[in-house]
Amino acid sequence: MKLDPNNSAFPQSETKPINPLNAEHRSEYDYLTKRELIAAMAMQGWLASFGTTDCKDVIRGTVAEFCVSMADALLAALSAKEQA
Repeated sequence: MKLDPNNSAFPQSETKPINPLNAEHRSEYDYLTKRELIAAMAMQGWLASFGTTDCKDVIRGTVAEFCVSMADALLAALSAKEQA
């Protein structure tokens, strides 16, 4: 079974509303996808290791693209492992 990077990183039961303040409202934006969560974790690690002052010459977009590519690589490796 191939992992879908667009699935929620924290799936909710259909019977439990995601937004407790508005049980009728379910939105596709009420959660982070697996890809977004892994990319955010990669960026958090990058910033914790290098900070913002140590890498001020690095273009922010480059760091973001790197973190997303790391997320994609991890999801691909996990998907390949499940298929094996």
